[in-house]
Amino acid sequence: MLPDPVSIAAHAPTAALVMRVIKSDGYGTERRDDAGLFTIVTNHDKTKSGDRHYLKVSEVKDATDPYTGTTKKQTASVSISVSIPSFGWTAAQQAALVAVLTDYLADAEVTVAGFLNFQS
Repeated sequence: MLPDPVSIAAHAPTAALVMRVIKSDGYGTERRDDAGLFTIVTNHDKTKSGDRHYLKVSEVKDATDPYTGTTKKQTASVSISVSIPSFGWTAAQQAALVAVLTDYLADAEVTVAGFLNFQS
């Protein structure tokens, strides 16, 4: 298990976060920051055909509906799902495969902003 809490460095406009375990069941955890705005869910599943790993971050905020002018709670989330067959990939190759995806998003020709701008 990872340490409790896990500290995440600031990345503007998000301040540094301290994510504490609020739920754990042996197959994963749910962590929340002290303000209750960010949640990180981690799950693992071992099957006959391989391993699955799931990671999701959610942010809750009060936002003004531009059509009605009312303030409502809104939630945004980002997730990564990794499915690895039970044989054929070493631990290092599994990590490298995940890195390909994160490196792709970080690439200057792609960028997270470009991805979120419907570029593909």
